[in-house]
Amino acid sequence: MKQDCTVNALRFITKNILAVLQEQASTIDWLIDYLVLPLGQSVNAQTGDLLHISLSYRAGASLRSLEKNMRVSLEKASAI
Repeated sequence: MKQDCTVNALRFITKNILAVLQEQASTIDWLIDYLVLPLGQSVNAQTGDLLHISLSYRAGASLRSLEKNMRVSLEKASAI
């Protein structure tokens, strides 16, 4: 972390792929608003700490299932 803080949510950048350009190996994307999901429990972090984030989500599943499967753990700066 760059400064002391409390982490209480995760913000996702979301987009829809409108077309695949095979020759350029790229896509034409439509960016959508950020998706912000609250964590089940807040994490208090200090400068230099690392957050480890894991999640599990099946395409097409509900956002609630993503929310239930988000995990955040903290690695203290003194242990780094």
